[in-house]
Amino acid sequence: MEKLILDILEESEKKFAETTAVKWLKKKEIYEIDYRGLMENVRSVRKGLSAEGFQEKHIALIGSSSVEWVESYLGIITGNTVAVPLDAMLPLGDLADLINRSDSEALFLSPKNQGLLDGILAQCPNLKRIWLLQEEITEFSDGRVTCLGKLKDGQRCGGGFREASDRRYRNDHFYLGNYRKKQGCYADTGKSGVQCAFRGF
Repeated sequence: MEKLILDILEESEKKFAETTAVKWLKKKEIYEIDYRGLMENVRSVRKGLSAEGFQEKHIALIGSSSVEWVESYLGIITGNTVAVPLDAMLPLGDLADLINRSDSEALFLSPKNQGLLDGILAQCPNLKRIWLLQEEITEFSDGRVTCLGKLKDGQRCGGGFREASDRRYRNDHFYLGNYRKKQGCYADTGKSGVQCAFRGF
């Protein structure tokens, strides 16, 4: 039987629960998270997306690699949702075009790219939600904009959210289709300082 990414990640969590999965550099300090902690955050993202009604929807990501990007991406592709990773180096017009043409209804956006926010809101009317890739809870004037920390904390606090368990969908895909534009559907994973060591692949 073919294994999905979710199956591989869950096996890795069981075998290597306390082994470092991701390391990253922040203000000259090295941080790390083990498989158990990473998967707890991935499940939080996945449950949050399900609770907000984004099952089977396309969700875009803009930003260089970070632990928040990794958790969000894995949260998308291990649920019944489709990831649309976009190159953060593209100009606003190209990014907005890709978001619209890929039928994305939500977006994860790096705080480093927050300068794109107003333009994306104006040019992408079909976006129902934008999460900044940060844990800090921040309030925004536009009700569609919030942050990753709030998405994760919302379901952690109870709220009766249920995780989708239907595995008939292939979870190890992201959306390319005919929307590749100047390699615009590839995430910028350049000199990010993030190292992932997923065992079991």
